[in-house]
Amino acid sequence: MKNYSYKYHILLSVISSCLIGIISFFIIRPSQMITSKGIIQSVDDPSLIHTQISYGYDSIFRIIIISLVILLILYKPVKSIFNKRLTKVN
Repeated sequence: MKNYSYKYHILLSVISSCLIGIISFFIIRPSQMITSKGIIQSVDDPSLIHTQISYGYDSIFRIIIISLVILLILYKPVKSIFNKRLTKVN
């Protein structure tokens, strides 16, 4: 491989973002952390505040998509690094 092509970069970016998604799946554990509710009542005005925190599968897909976009943006710096290393080897 003489040149670091964009197709090769897309392949590496997809593989890397999937690995990041798998690691984040084991860190977040979406099946265990679904919701959290809270009730706040005051003397003046009793009110109910319902908060819902979801660390579900949608957050893992967001992490995968964000990491893929970041890795695709880094094409130029990665290309220069790979081309320097490949020219040293050859």
